[in-house]
Amino acid sequence: MISVPVYNQQGKKIDSMELSESVFKVAAKSGVVQQVVTSLLAGRRASSAHTKTRSEVRGGGKKPWKQKHTGRARHGSIRSPLWRGGGVTFGPRNTRNYVKKINDKVRAAALRMVLSEKVSQKKLIILDALTVTGKTKELASTLRALPASRSHLVVAAKSNPLLVRAAQNMPSVALTSPASLNAYDALTSDSLVMVREAVEHIAKKLTPRK
Repeated sequence: MISVPVYNQQGKKIDSMELSESVFKVAAKSGVVQQVVTSLLAGRRASSAHTKTRSEVRGGGKKPWKQKHTGRARHGSIRSPLWRGGGVTFGPRNTRNYVKKINDKVRAAALRMVLSEKVSQKKLIILDALTVTGKTKELASTLRALPASRSHLVVAAKSNPLLVRAAQNMPSVALTSPASLNAYDALTSDSLVMVREAVEHIAKKLTPRK
């Protein structure tokens, strides 16, 4: 077991928490983490580039000129890709799916590796509780009192509208829940601030089955 200090909102150490080595002391494998991060980023990718085919562009219902005896090339519609303003051949479509499938076991393994790295670097900060009234200065004061710096990913035990309101004006603070925590968000945040109850939930969820 790994012993990690537990702090109150004033930044004072009030207790310690034992963490399972099967979840918070796992050897990192960069290939596994890279696969999961790539999958998560691909899932967030928006397929916004879109071109119209010749069946979607406007106009062109009439043949531009007769087939023969004009001295010009034959054309049947101004919607042809050969024409300016016509359809696009093999252009990007917004129906493209960038999702890369990753097994749940691999996702869980990558998250265990990232959490283990945070623990080894002493960047996993555990709070006994996190109570705010919706004021940004309260949350900012709590985070300043903790041994954390720069960007923070705060993992609350449950959804709290007051906490969301307090954090929405802090660009360096992101919020998530134990169920939504993923390897990419944990990896890109400098400090991982978690409520004790959230740590217990994540440990139970990520414990490998024998």
